[in-house]
Amino acid sequence: MRKNKEIYSITGNFVTVKENQIWHDYGTLYIKNGVIYAMETADMPLSEDTACIRNQCCRSIRLSDNDIIYPGLIDLHTHYQYNMFPIWKRPQKTAWDNRFEWRNHPEYQKTIPSLEKKVSENWNRMLPSGKNTMGDLFLFFSELQAVAGGTTVLQVPSASPLSREQQAPPYCYSFAENTWSHLLIRSTGNADDLGITIGSDDQILSIIDFFTPQPREKITNVTPHISTENLQVQSNEKYQDFLCNLQNPPKNYTAYLAHVAEGRCGNLRPDNLGMDAYTSKEFEQLKFDIEKYLGNPKNSLPENLHFGIIHGCGINLAKKEHYDFIKNSGIGLIWSPVSNLLLYDDTPAFYENITEEEITLSIGSDWSPSGSKYVWNEAKFAYKYLESHNPSMHNIMSDVFKMMTVNPAKTLGSEKIGCIKPGAFADFFILRKPDLNCDHTIMQRDISEACLTPLFRGTDVQTRLVIVGGQIIYGDECYFQQFDIPYQKLPSDEYNTYNKVVYIPEELQIDLEKDTEALDRILAQNGMIRSKFLAANDLEYREQIVTLRRKFIKELQLDILPSADHTTLRLRAKNALIHTKNARKVKPGENLTSYFLGSQTLHIDKVIAETENTLLLTFRIVPSAGDCILLREGKLRTITEKSNPYALVFTFSTIWSEW
Repeated sequence: MRKNKEIYSITGNFVTVKENQIWHDYGTLYIKNGVIYAMETADMPLSEDTACIRNQCCRSIRLSDNDIIYPGLIDLHTHYQYNMFPIWKRPQKTAWDNRFEWRNHPEYQKTIPSLEKKVSENWNRMLPSGKNTMGDLFLFFSELQAVAGGTTVLQVPSASPLSREQQAPPYCYSFAENTWSHLLIRSTGNADDLGITIGSDDQILSIIDFFTPQPREKITNVTPHISTENLQVQSNEKYQDFLCNLQNPPKNYTAYLAHVAEGRCGNLRPDNLGMDAYTSKEFEQLKFDIEKYLGNPKNSLPENLHFGIIHGCGINLAKKEHYDFIKNSGIGLIWSPVSNLLLYDDTPAFYENITEEEITLSIGSDWSPSGSKYVWNEAKFAYKYLESHNPSMHNIMSDVFKMMTVNPAKTLGSEKIGCIKPGAFADFFILRKPDLNCDHTIMQRDISEACLTPLFRGTDVQTRLVIVGGQIIYGDECYFQQFDIPYQKLPSDEYNTYNKVVYIPEELQIDLEKDTEALDRILAQNGMIRSKFLAANDLEYREQIVTLRRKFIKELQLDILPSADHTTLRLRAKNALIHTKNARKVKPGENLTSYFLGSQTLHIDKVIAETENTLLLTFRIVPSAGDCILLREGKLRTITEKSNPYALVFTFSTIWSEW
């Protein structure tokens, strides 16, 4: 996958961050050699030097007023080789205390690492579509899943620059001419992908761990809650390499993204166990060593050394010494709340304790077995979580948007990604506004956030285009045809994809339909169902996330699922229509705050039918809330009963695509 060298333009609404504020405008972006060469808006006319680019455009895309261009999203935390596996159900009710407990659990070993090995062994015997290896397909599946959610920069394994004597492998689709590390989108392990020039001895490292517990045998007892007070922190060679770079700062550029202190943080747990002792020790060891090598607690990391801590549950920003250390050193934090809550029933209070944006906070999706499908979904969850836990705080939506655009770019030290401006890479996530039918009544905490509402309320069914380096990678079929780009359709079992297609370089020799079917057969033999590319199609994933939101987001949630004949709205009675504050089932006549409508309320009109698992209801909307409905998606529609102008009966012919 090489950057597109032709000159073309995109005209439409766009949203980005400018001078740390959300900027929404309408205009034309001119793309040349994979970069935003110029921008033309009412307030930013083309200069004489750049006006000639209009005449050089060989093609143009003019979007509708319902489409919005966002910067390509950046995901600083994932594990690509596992993202085809479905979300893993924790085999016990008791939450874990640290990452080594579940990693050593027999059920995890059987479900994830052993299954990966079985899939690879079977695949190497089958090779359904030709010559591609399982490693190629693992990476491709992970990137396709990410790109369907608007991701254009993904954390993947590190890649060192090739020497001049070496040649890139035939499946090299890097944006750089001399490196490889990904197939479709940009890599955090590739400096050229980030627009950074580095020397032959410099590197970008995406590291799983710096530390392991010692003695290791103590952690093999995976039944929580075991005491970790006597476990010591043992570092590895990668950590020693990191410390060497502190002592002898790199001449050009070096970056690290490392798992540190992942586990119970003592923020949400009702068991009063506090922070896991070993998890705390990892961070304290890191803090001690960095301060030792920097020589002064107020010193920052060397100018060319960039460092992001993944998870960091052993960090308590409410402690002044922790806060000052992270702020003064310039370390970025990468927060994965979904993974934290699924595994530990806990997640750090980073956002609540950061003042005046003194610390750079990003979000990462982690991986499919215990995280979000992609960073966009992680952001939507993070927004609702933070809003429910911090109702008095403003600009949460804007801040979460920064966590997947400009903040991770800052952590990596790149000015070319996560933004829309002249000179930046032409990486875009273009989204169709969801058909909410109630935009005029949406209550915004800040009027500037209105342009972000489609991003935080839309689903991957509304993805129109994902463009990386000016090259159309994924989206609606019509744009591929307009630009004469070869494509393949998503597998037929992804029934919500409509006309979504993806560019697959011919050299990769992937037949998406056949290879997906082959993978499905291998997984089925091991009692597993593949993770779907689109969240809208992944019922198991959606159900887990709904359960998580119900547990940790302090508001009523209407869990909408299709009926057996796909014709009637069904609401789960026992699980969904529960007030979280008093844990009782709602009754007819009550006013409810809708999950989808924020501050607006609904009124249950009557119960049509009630079974053990299901309520069929009609609602009256409180007149002061306007005539809004829950949400309209695809062919979903409402029918107003003549007998009661406020009673709504919902019918639909396609599966619900939000949860």
